[in-house]
Amino acid sequence: MFWSRKKKETKDRAERKALRRERCLERVRQIRARRQAHRARILARQEARRQSPKWQARIAFLNKYSLLFHILLACGVCFVIEWVSRHSFLSACSFVLDRNLVFLYNSLIVFASLMLVYTVKRRALMRMVISVFWLFLGTINGCVLAKRVSPFSFTDLKMVGDLFTMQSNYFSVTEAAIVVAGVAAVLLFLVLVWFRGPKYQGRIHRIAGLAATVAVVMMLPTVTDAAVSNHILTDYFENLAQGYKDYGFVYSFSSSVLDRGMSAPDDYSEEAVAAVLAKIGGPEATRSAVARVSSDDSQVEARMIAEIGGLTERMETVGGSGSDLAQAAAKDDKADTVCGIVRQQSQRTAAAGEEPAGQNLAEQDMAADEELDGQDLTDPEAGSEKVNTEKGTNEIPGDEGDASGEYPNIICVLLESFIDPELINFLELSDEVAPNFHYLYDNFTSGYLEVPVVGAGTANTEFEVLTGMGMQFFGLGEYPYKTILKQTNCESIASDLHTLGYGTHVVHNNGGNFYSRANAFSMMGFDTFTSKELMDIHEYTPLGTWPTDDILLGEVEKSLDYTPDQPDFVYTITVEGHGDYPKYQVLEDPAITVSGVEDEGMAYAWEYYVNQLHEVDDFIGRLIELLEARDEKTVVVMFGDHLPTMGLTEEDMRTHSLFKTQYVTWNNFGMEKHDKNMTSYQLLADLLDDLGIHTGTMFTFHQNREKYLTQEEYQNAMELLQYDILYGDHYVYGGENPYPASDLIMGTQEVVISQIMETDDWYYIIGDNFTKWSRAFVNEEKVSTEYLSGKLLRVKRGKVPEGVSTLVVNQMGSSDTIFRSSNEVRIEKEPEETETE
Repeated sequence: MFWSRKKKETKDRAERKALRRERCLERVRQIRARRQAHRARILARQEARRQSPKWQARIAFLNKYSLLFHILLACGVCFVIEWVSRHSFLSACSFVLDRNLVFLYNSLIVFASLMLVYTVKRRALMRMVISVFWLFLGTINGCVLAKRVSPFSFTDLKMVGDLFTMQSNYFSVTEAAIVVAGVAAVLLFLVLVWFRGPKYQGRIHRIAGLAATVAVVMMLPTVTDAAVSNHILTDYFENLAQGYKDYGFVYSFSSSVLDRGMSAPDDYSEEAVAAVLAKIGGPEATRSAVARVSSDDSQVEARMIAEIGGLTERMETVGGSGSDLAQAAAKDDKADTVCGIVRQQSQRTAAAGEEPAGQNLAEQDMAADEELDGQDLTDPEAGSEKVNTEKGTNEIPGDEGDASGEYPNIICVLLESFIDPELINFLELSDEVAPNFHYLYDNFTSGYLEVPVVGAGTANTEFEVLTGMGMQFFGLGEYPYKTILKQTNCESIASDLHTLGYGTHVVHNNGGNFYSRANAFSMMGFDTFTSKELMDIHEYTPLGTWPTDDILLGEVEKSLDYTPDQPDFVYTITVEGHGDYPKYQVLEDPAITVSGVEDEGMAYAWEYYVNQLHEVDDFIGRLIELLEARDEKTVVVMFGDHLPTMGLTEEDMRTHSLFKTQYVTWNNFGMEKHDKNMTSYQLLADLLDDLGIHTGTMFTFHQNREKYLTQEEYQNAMELLQYDILYGDHYVYGGENPYPASDLIMGTQEVVISQIMETDDWYYIIGDNFTKWSRAFVNEEKVSTEYLSGKLLRVKRGKVPEGVSTLVVNQMGSSDTIFRSSNEVRIEKEPEETETE
């Protein structure tokens, strides 16, 4: 009885369960049916609407006047891009109204890309893809400008890897997640349009559409040339950030895509290069090349005589006055054409000599500016001191530089984002920010330095300083480290000083692969490069984003000790002054307080910045103390690479320029102080000249720049040499390249494993010169490694296989680059014992 009742209950439960399942399935079927019916009704309404006369008339109207529609769409896209890029609706409106022809030209570029719509059947989708493409680029530019001064250019695409390695310094995880989510949403929307979007119902004339697209695109160069000729556009941006503002994002970014590298000068030839070398009196190898060219062509000889001897006669004829010399130079063939690069770069070069540099920075006034503004810039001595013209020897004359004739150590220090805050008009400071810098400025050769970038672009100022070459000859927004130096080696201060027996080193407390520096320094011929991956760094800035610069002191000394029997050139790159500067309070008890800033957020940013400069100034003082204690003949040059990313304007600066930083020097062997202002590509040339060192193509050229009557001639000759060295046939070297890339050594200290200790859970690796970037490799496979100190690492025991294994510690850069390896050791792991019954 019990079992039959139990069986019946079980059967009833099963029936009820089956009934519930059937009811659920029925509800699901009903919901699906309703959804399908709803979708069918929507599709039917859409189809009915498409088939309705009103809809057909509207479509016919849009198809008939689609070109007009594309013009309006292109203008709309450009306006939104400018709105996002400028972070202001009113600024975008002002751009459209004030520079309407430039705005229309930007729209023409977008319109040309929209012509592709006529080659496909899914016209709506193609319009969206093209529009989204331009809006996406514009949005990236807006995001970039929120973090730095330099706008987004094509070269930045080559630095995406660097951006991810520096992620925490430029954008937060939340910001990155928002960007990824936004991109994913847009892509999803485009996919939906692909499946559900309308299709063009008429006949597709793909060949005609493609021909029309090509015709519009081919028209762009002609329109561009006409716009440049009529000064509506420009083909050279002296200030990249201002250029984007003046000429719009679409044109500027497109120019950065198409205008890359250097174009061959119109007069580029072996004879033209030989004439430049003859004029500056290059080294012996160069002179032999000149002689060979001259013997082959009597016309070249005549031209060289005219350059050297005839030019002197012409100067005597006109009496040597600045204006008369300019008139005589105007008779030269080259003086008939003045390109935009020369015009604007001559302003930059001349501007480097506009202020007297010997006064205390806090007391300088702009009266000296007004006085020098009246000088004839064609006078080669205006704004700079006369330099020794008796070149051609690698020995230090007894009356120049070091009287002993010994080559001194040369320490060159790039001060990241450094400018004396006393040069900023509105800042009021509670105390002196940079007393050590001021001391050097007042007591040793110093001055203003005209640099090629503002707010960002350290590597480009660095390139000018180390090579003596100018960024004005490259494409918009280009970084030679990421382009030409990826494929060719290049003469530099390192390779030139090598010929005199110098050891050459780089020290930088940031990643070795950032800006592709490890590759670039090899291409430039340096011996060693100590990046942060080779440093045992413990101290960071208050935000924790950048290492402090005190770590560089010991690394500079290690570089000097690395080659004890020869002079050294040590190029040191600081990073402590780097942005971003927080617009909220970080420092509870700052050493320096600021006032004069109305916006509270910017006041906190300035407070953070000047206190970081105060720390950098302490580094400057300690570096000089270190070098004094070594008792080796040494000269130091320090310079700011660019102004900080703080929204400064020319009116904010006492110099009236966003491209003027400062340099100071120091020496311990009595070099005479003679202040002068210059460009960054002239800095080391003039320092070597003061030391009586006359070597290297570009540095010798700059040391002889007074031989050129005008800035135009000077810039033309500079462009010839620069193109020949980087892109040309190496006429300057007799058709060869005598400066091969070096076998760059990362770091100056061996990474050593001295002992392995085993515990139940860990292998402890004991040794020397470990860092936070040390990684153990077991049997050539990277394993998770825990850094404990500069002498101790550990690896979990389970990461090591049983039996005999090899272990190496590698210093790792980004993208799994191995910068340096330790000695190899063998470890033997016994098989694990298992319990048996």
